[in-house]
Amino acid sequence: MANRLLDRYGSPLRAGTNGDARANGESQRQSMQPAVQLRPALRALYDAAASTPTTAYYWPGADDFDADRSNTQMVRQQTRKRARWLVANDSLARGIVRTMANHEVGCGPGLQLLTKSDAFNAMVQQRWDEWTMATGFGEKLHTMVQSRVIDGECFALLGSNPNLDCDVKLDIKLLETDQIFTPWLPWAVPNRIDGVWFDDWGNPTFYDVLRWHPGGVFPYWTWLYDTVPAQYIVQLMRRERPNQHRGMSEFTAAMRLFAERKRFLEAVIKAAETHANISILLETQSPPGLEETTPAEAIGAAEIPQNMVAALPWGYKASGFKAEQPATTFEMFDRRLITAIAMTFNMPYAIAACDSSQTNFSSGRLDHQTYFSMVRVNQRLIARTVCTRVFREWFKEACRVYKWSVPDSPAPPHTWHWVEPEYCDPEAEANSIGTELAIGIASHSAVLTARGQDAKAVHKKAAEDLGFDTVPEYLAWVRANISAKFGGQNRTPEPVLEKQDPTDADVAQTKADVAAMAHILETASPDTRRAIAAWARGAMALGSAV
Repeated sequence: MANRLLDRYGSPLRAGTNGDARANGESQRQSMQPAVQLRPALRALYDAAASTPTTAYYWPGADDFDADRSNTQMVRQQTRKRARWLVANDSLARGIVRTMANHEVGCGPGLQLLTKSDAFNAMVQQRWDEWTMATGFGEKLHTMVQSRVIDGECFALLGSNPNLDCDVKLDIKLLETDQIFTPWLPWAVPNRIDGVWFDDWGNPTFYDVLRWHPGGVFPYWTWLYDTVPAQYIVQLMRRERPNQHRGMSEFTAAMRLFAERKRFLEAVIKAAETHANISILLETQSPPGLEETTPAEAIGAAEIPQNMVAALPWGYKASGFKAEQPATTFEMFDRRLITAIAMTFNMPYAIAACDSSQTNFSSGRLDHQTYFSMVRVNQRLIARTVCTRVFREWFKEACRVYKWSVPDSPAPPHTWHWVEPEYCDPEAEANSIGTELAIGIASHSAVLTARGQDAKAVHKKAAEDLGFDTVPEYLAWVRANISAKFGGQNRTPEPVLEKQDPTDADVAQTKADVAAMAHILETASPDTRRAIAAWARGAMALGSAV
């Protein structure tokens, strides 16, 4: 169908039949022009969204893939191999990994049950401590954190180990991320990626676990694997994006900086060696073309003995080689690189480089706040994804082995204590804690919990060591000392009144008083009873207020 020209009302234009053709053309042009002149459309752009050669150079690999498609098996494998090589050959990377594991795990978290029975809590905590010592649970957590930082994730298989030297035979077997792999992954299968099956909510349901490490001594081409239910697999990883099921190495953003730092150090060292190998330069004063008494080729290179006086040929002058490496900007540039690398892990320069020479006390405290806030976040992640899951399975097995008359599921309420790093000024820390306790914004339990200790156990042991009969007497003595030192009051501990059994005379007097009151109420008029009741309610309210 041929194109048709429309006027401003949407009607087709018709050629005129009479009149001047010139006038007819003018009328057509007027009819084709819009009634209102529209302003040109404005287009607002972001610099980051513009497509120019410069932006193409800055972001050559930008895409809009989801987390699982971006973190494919090949991408994770290549990044993982380079991160492992980096940590194995770079002292800075190795130190960062170990520092993070030491701060996040240390020797392992402490378990504290929160049931109402102190005896049951102590019994379960003792059995748990025996199991963690037999299995090396703290060391395995330390290894899992290092693997999470280097590889991006770490897995553990829950199973029964008959060789454990404890009653509960539950154990965790660590698996590298290489073993969570599907050799023949079907194409375009929903809710399934490399090594992981999950439901519509993103919860893992199964894991494909290779029986042997693909890089081990056993031939990898067998590709034998088992599909294990998710309840027996523990996965430790940090999710940076929604619907992310596999972890990427935490060194990914800093690998280029490590490579640049290595190149810079090697260039500086090579330049310094070149300058150090040349001790003296001989410079001739003869103009070009003039025959020299001793040609430069005859001198060549020679060793210079110590304490030697040398005579130079006529026309030559000796000068030392000026060493210009390392330059004065070397330390500044290296510091900036280390700072940028450490920022990937929210770690300050003083911790990453183990150098606080240019840091004062106040700035050091501020720098450490960002890092230790991240440590607490990671500890929460470890407690939720690893410690609590393992404790639930352990408690089920312990109830069966020790025949505890309590339900094995769900696990009793509990919490985990992580040992906080030592303060650099113990006296200032003690004064701060004492002041908080004196004014009532802190408690003994909170202070001991922050140190990874059980408050009840510590109070009981301290009361026994100091000769107090009961824990309340010990706590009253502690409160008095704190108030005297930090509260400005020098008062002695208030005596703790012991509960005494009533005597026969007291019982008889109480019975007589009750009988007299009952007789008064029986013989009194209704108005008198209401007055007595109102007086009693007022007396009780006054006593509560006092």
